Amino acid sequence: MITTPFTYEPDLLGKFRAVRQEIYASLSPAQTPHGIAEEALLALPQMLEGRYHHRNFILSDGAQYVGRITAMLPFESEGQSAQVGMLGFFDCIDDQASADQLLDSGNKWLRNLGARKIVAPMNFSTWFNYRLATRVISHISFNQEPTNPTYYEALLLGNGFKPFKSYCSLMIPHTPVELLRHSAASCQRRGLKFKEVTQDNLPGLLPQIYDFARRTFQDRETYTYIDYSLFEQLYANIGRLIRSRLSWVAYSPKQEMVGFVLAYPLELAMDSGNQNSSDDKITIVKTIATDPSYPYLGWALLHHHIEGSIDQGFTHGLYALMEKWGPLLKYTTDPRRMLGGELGRIIKEYTLFQK
Repeated sequence: MITTPFTYEPDLLGKFRAVRQEIYASLSPAQTPHGIAEEALLALPQMLEGRYHHRNFILSDGAQYVGRITAMLPFESEGQSAQVGMLGFFDCIDDQASADQLLDSGNKWLRNLGARKIVAPMNFSTWFNYRLATRVISHISFNQEPTNPTYYEALLLGNGFKPFKSYCSLMIPHTPVELLRHSAASCQRRGLKFKEVTQDNLPGLLPQIYDFARRTFQDRETYTYIDYSLFEQLYANIGRLIRSRLSWVAYSPKQEMVGFVLAYPLELAMDSGNQNSSDDKITIVKTIATDPSYPYLGWALLHHHIEGSIDQGFTHGLYALMEKWGPLLKYTTDPRRMLGGELGRIIKEYTLFQK
């Protein structure tokens, strides 16, 4: 096996992108990646220089390319030291020796730069695509969701990676939950104000959402700082997804943003060719963040989302890629806490690995 390291060479980048197409050609559509082709960003020095040390690797058996990976180490920045390396854009045939050669190449390169921990898979940072789908119960999917062959988990475990963090996507009926109503009332008694996010006010809210998200997430071990210009690019198309009363922001009595939930109709966030086979009208909750000084604020934001969803005729919510999903599942699978109707359920599980 031959491993070829490179950075921006156009011919090798073309081969790097072709590896994925060859590997997935024989797999079922449910295991085929979709969404934004983030690997295109690897060809842009303006995207990477000043933000990441990075090195791409492609693996060949002499006749064809059988795997690829990118090793990335962020520069030191706000709230973050350059000690957590990332292995992303990982694709490989179902062969442990091939996977080991790729993963070991990336691992060695990052350790030589001073990385003390390696997380995988992660493309650039948590602001982009990361995690493996490790358990799939429903094949409903959406843009930028991790989708991968089932054998990838075994390849990472076989190389010595261990599960680091787990995430879930849950399907929950838009049935009112008593806890959410009480939470919204409690927040209002504390003087919090809730404001609907609309297509018109989103451009003005986006800098506030960026500042709040940066402050909220920067203490997480896997957090990677991004500047506002990159954040604005990532959220450039979100305006077309916004619909009435689905997304909300919360303000303290001092008019400081203390939380937000961004949600939109699932049909607008699905890849072309991937359709919802049920008759349910579904919203997708993609991001929710709150100030920990207000312990019930997350529930209150979901109350406003659910009330708005019901008014718009939506029947279910897909709570996507949730890290702190345990309490949400608890309160939507206990009939004593529901006000009647169908209970919630996990539809997919995901894992981030470390070494």
